[in-house]
Amino acid sequence: MAWGWRLLRPALYLRLWRFRRLVSGGFYLPDDPDEQTHDGDRILFVGSLEAARFGVVDEQLSTLSQVARDLERRRDRRCDWLFPRNTVRRPRDGFTEDFRSHGDIDAAVVAIGYSDVLLMTTARSWSRELRRLLEGIREGSGTSCPIVLAGLPPMDRFRQTPRIGRKRIRQQVIRLNRASEELAMSMPECFYVPFPEVTGAATQVGPEEFLWANVHRLWSSELTTAVVKGLDARNL
Repeated sequence: MAWGWRLLRPALYLRLWRFRRLVSGGFYLPDDPDEQTHDGDRILFVGSLEAARFGVVDEQLSTLSQVARDLERRRDRRCDWLFPRNTVRRPRDGFTEDFRSHGDIDAAVVAIGYSDVLLMTTARSWSRELRRLLEGIREGSGTSCPIVLAGLPPMDRFRQTPRIGRKRIRQQVIRLNRASEELAMSMPECFYVPFPEVTGAATQVGPEEFLWANVHRLWSSELTTAVVKGLDARNL
């Protein structure tokens, strides 16, 4: 059936375009304008900011804001987020990024793959390109920083996901997550973090309706724990 999906690639790109518009169409408050300092934890985020804020109207409820607060509380020092010049949604998007421009990076959080799910990227291509991206981050960090590799969420259960092909999307998420976990296990100081379970009254109000503030809270807690583990292991 692989040839069939290749023939459908134009339709897959159209579906991806529609999904990106839905995700980026939310209302988000301005980012915190505070200036960064060099005496705190400098964490590189590689991924879609829209996805990290999806479903909430208050920036303080987003995944990254909650990770920063939790990290500062647990580490008793400031957390500064660093971002690539351009948004990295697929591994190949980061191939031309000069990660050295950020100076020393204490840790990196990589949360990508939504596009590769919808485009049905093969697990082999995903692993090869993701490894190249992670190695590029390491080479540019100046410190061979620990990397937290975020697992993909159950996209087939989201209302914004087209109903056609949801079973295929579910299988693709499983396939890419498995490849990501195997890759993380093969690299030193690389921590794969599966997306938390989002069923139940605490996170879900309907079959396709989620309490996104709680989802972001659960997700941020898992990511923070992994970042702390990586930083503590290096005595940073």
